[in-house]
This record gives sequence, C-alpha cells and structure tokens, in this order.
Amino acid sequence: KRRRDRISQQLSQKFALITASVGGFIESITLSLDTNLLQDILKLLTLWFTHGSNPDVNQELKHGIMRIPIKTWIQVIPQLIARIDMPERSVRELIHQVIKDVGGSTPRLSSTT
Repeated sequence: KRRRDRISQQLSQKFALITASVGGFIESITLSLDTNLLQDILKLLTLWFTHGSNPDVNQELKHGIMRIPIKTWIQVIPQLIARIDMPERSVRELIHQVIKDVGGSTPRLSSTT
C-alpha cells in the first residue's frame, strides 16, 4: 500500500509539473512578439500529444490553446494533421478544433491542405 501511495503521489507531481509546463509554453507563445515561435509551439505539441490524455493537462490545453494566434498554428498544420486520428478522444477533439479554427479563419489554407 505504501509503495502504491508513493507511486500515485509521484504521478500526481509529474502531471502537475507537465500541466505547469503546458501553461508556461502557452503563456510564452501568446506573449511573444517574435513571429518565429516554432521551437516553443513544437515543444507544446510534444507535451500535448504525449500527455494530453491526462485530465489536468487537457484542461490546461483547452483553456490556453485558443489564446494562441492563428498565424502560429499555421506553422504546424502538418504536425496537427499527422495526429488527427489520435486514439485518445480528448486529444483528438482538441486537434480537430484547432484545425477547424485555422481553416475557418484562413479559407485559402483549408483548400490547399
């Protein structure tokens, strides 16, 4: 029982740190004046695709992702499309939402991809 409690506590701490990292990347991306945010957005995608099924991480993503400018998402459309069939429903739905938002605000892009 002790071992199980310790493992549970470690997992909880791990996901708290991941959730904070996701929030930090979102904040960095939204506040940056730099138009080349590819490195940060790719790190955010890695956290999203790897840990987005965790409810806390997913909630942080839901709250923050829509704050990121559309022009930033355009840079990573290929990565989003490559993950469009993720097995985890909550991750997949969020990917679909971002692609839909990008396509809706940039009709020319949606007709070429």
